[in-house]
Amino acid sequence: MKHKLIFTLFFLFVMTNSYSQRKYYDPRMRMVGLTEMGSHKRGWTSDMNFMFKSNDIGLDYQSYGDKVNVKDVLNQLNYNNAGKLILDYLFQYDGHSLSENLLKSRAYEDSNIDDEERAEISLIDKRRVLEEDYLPILENNYIYVETDRNWFVFRAKITKETLEEVFNCWDDMSRYNQIKVPIVKVKKGKIPKKGRDNATQYRKVGKRIPQFAIRTKVKSRNPFTADVGTHHGVSEGDRFIVMRSFAGKEDKTGRSRTYSKKIATVRATTTDYRHSYFHTIAGGGASAKNADVLVYRPDKKISISTEATYLPDNKMPGARIVYAGLLNYKRHGWALYTIGSIGFNEYQYDKENLDSDIYEIDYCQSYATAGLAFGYSFLRRMELMPSFQIGADYINTKDKFPGLENKDGTFDYVDTTIALRALAGLRINVNLFYPLQVTGGAEYYCTWGLGTVYDEMTKCYGIKKNGLHLFAGLKYNF
Repeated sequence: MKHKLIFTLFFLFVMTNSYSQRKYYDPRMRMVGLTEMGSHKRGWTSDMNFMFKSNDIGLDYQSYGDKVNVKDVLNQLNYNNAGKLILDYLFQYDGHSLSENLLKSRAYEDSNIDDEERAEISLIDKRRVLEEDYLPILENNYIYVETDRNWFVFRAKITKETLEEVFNCWDDMSRYNQIKVPIVKVKKGKIPKKGRDNATQYRKVGKRIPQFAIRTKVKSRNPFTADVGTHHGVSEGDRFIVMRSFAGKEDKTGRSRTYSKKIATVRATTTDYRHSYFHTIAGGGASAKNADVLVYRPDKKISISTEATYLPDNKMPGARIVYAGLLNYKRHGWALYTIGSIGFNEYQYDKENLDSDIYEIDYCQSYATAGLAFGYSFLRRMELMPSFQIGADYINTKDKFPGLENKDGTFDYVDTTIALRALAGLRINVNLFYPLQVTGGAEYYCTWGLGTVYDEMTKCYGIKKNGLHLFAGLKYNF
């Protein structure tokens, strides 16, 4: 029953985490248009110019009073037609005409289309250009507002229908000026009283908003590097995914749409101000030639394993839950973890019966340990983890054993005892479908009883104080 409970809890954890980590990012290297407003401007478009392009619409947010709520900010932005001003800026509206030069420039940076194909833009239907090349750019335009104690992110709701309106009134500015672009709320958050540095704020917002997730192109494969670092909110051990663009099926005109696919999962190793090294822990090899993109994938840097354990002197397998937390991650796949485990072993004996042999549980041995583990990741799918742990061993029996002697010479009989437990072992983790892994290995354990009761119990039941046990199970990285 206990075994079933442990494995049921594990799968509940996995299912819950899988739902919470559903794809939240824009899989392509989308350029995000950004307008900064408020009393504190961080310089997103200068610090993160590989992600953000400035939309200078000549409008700022005016705060009235200390308390600011999202409704007030949203009402002020919509009252000042901030959405329409962003549309004007992107189409370079000068009061008399529209231009696509700015969008064409951003589309080129965003889509990685070669010069020859980009040169064909002027030859194909303008409506198609708007929908295929410009729509992804226009859909990703945001306003970031920060006051002394709050930050807000809003989006200009430019849709395919908005582009249809622009196309239909390309030469009629009176109709163009009737287009409405609403501003909608995306996320909000608090700024601590002591303030927050830029890198931390970039990281906080990037965790909550997909389009603000830290991302950049792969610079080189050997060594695996990219131009993103602590200045942008990256720290050692951060998990990234590698996205690569592929050409889809050609349509009737011979053009094909590109799509992106995850090809690898990596972790940041050595990081400095604007530069980081990475190590692949799952999937294929990243490539600078293929214009692969690194996208920050927030994780908790912990793993939970459910394992079956086997002791040679026991007829029943045990079970345990193992926790591992990543402390740091270095180049070439070296890592340091905290590790802990909680488990049990149930022992049986043969009860003599005239009719049949009945197996009954004689005693239960439970334990809890904690320590450190070192990791070495290799072949983009495996990790070796030697570990050392110390903790406590607890035995609960059916029988009573004499405990401490009283002053009158009598004994208090007990059915439980505790001991110190230490173990050292080696495990190997193999990717099944990362972040799900198969894990297994062996550990050597030693126990030291606290008092004579433990010695009596182990002697009576033939429990080995020192020995080797094997384990195997499933591991999930959260």
